[in-house]
Amino acid sequence: WASKMLEGGYPYRGFSVQYLPASLPVFLLPRFWASTPAQYVQAFRVEMAILDVLILVLLVLLARRLHRPQRRVLAYYTLAVLMLGPVAAQRMDFLPAAITLFSLWAFIEGRHKTAWGALALATLTKGYPVILAPLFMLVYLHQHLWRRVVTGGVVFTAVVAVVVLPFLLPDPRAFGDSVLYHVKRGVEVESNYAAALMVGHLLGLGSLSTRFVPPSYDSVQRGQYGA
Repeated sequence: WASKMLEGGYPYRGFSVQYLPASLPVFLLPRFWASTPAQYVQAFRVEMAILDVLILVLLVLLARRLHRPQRRVLAYYTLAVLMLGPVAAQRMDFLPAAITLFSLWAFIEGRHKTAWGALALATLTKGYPVILAPLFMLVYLHQHLWRRVVTGGVVFTAVVAVVVLPFLLPDPRAFGDSVLYHVKRGVEVESNYAAALMVGHLLGLGSLSTRFVPPSYDSVQRGQYGA
């Protein structure tokens, strides 16, 4: 993907991409320093390590702000990363995590427009951060901050429009297919749900098989577990 972008290819319209638009820079950046696949992998890992350090900084700031023990917070996070093993450095998930934490920090610090803008970017990297949007809104509603409800929604929508429209307008169908692709995907082996299925398989509660489904390294196919 990074090579195709450098060659002038237009994501979604010119070639299929299975990730949301805000994630594209994290794939493109290592390509400027890499001329071989091996070099790209190393550069990408360095990029993930930098994002990991940023997450650590944000966790410290959040722990201080919320009066939580910093060492314990960092220990929990480090344990979670170690449990992921090498998968952590081979995926782009540090990016949405870092932007989501920044959004949360900005919200707690009262920088609400920044928080909503960052939340929109995080959502446009990997979708799941959008779960914070209703939580932010609940805080406003609880405090009767009606104006911030509107402002937050406007900022979020504006950022989404600025990022998505350049890719949506040239070829809506291609962009839509890249999003709907995930609806049809299997369960990836590194997911929590897949872990539960694997435990069931080991306990003899059902059959389980794996297969390669690009761009994922593995997916889990349900056997006798039912629908």
